[in-house]
Amino acid sequence: MSKPITIEQLRPHYQTEDRNTAYDDKNTAYYDNVFTKILAGNIWQANFVSAFFPVPWMLYRRMYTIAFTYNIALSIILSVLPNNYALVIIPINILIMLFAGNLFYFRTLTKKISHPPSNPTDSQTCIAYLLASIAMIIFAQYQSILVYAVEIVFWTWVYLYRRKPE
Repeated sequence: MSKPITIEQLRPHYQTEDRNTAYDDKNTAYYDNVFTKILAGNIWQANFVSAFFPVPWMLYRRMYTIAFTYNIALSIILSVLPNNYALVIIPINILIMLFAGNLFYFRTLTKKISHPPSNPTDSQTCIAYLLASIAMIIFAQYQSILVYAVEIVFWTWVYLYRRKPE
């Protein structure tokens, strides 16, 4: 069984490089407080930035995979559902990110600490990350086209193969 994560292990991951400004001290104090509460068992800590700006917040906090997955999933859900259901999904999404955003961030940092990269300066690894980042940017540009293509294929399949025989 592995040793439990401590605040001292987490702090270097959310502390900014320039530690001379009051904002950085306030930011570090905020996450010290939040992560101490999460470590104590109180996992539902409110974060209004993650609620109203989830994808930019995730990207700023270096949760690239979660941001990409979240953006694609939300786009698909909102494009498939009728508008009246979308009006229900958005407030639910805001509530989930309001109370679970810090928990997502905590778990991302915990994974980074538990499974450090084997050799982050390896040139092949750096090239792979660069190509993956470029692919994600290109895919994000065309995600709406992909969503509509999947939707067209789905509804065509429903119309052609799932309709009742006349």
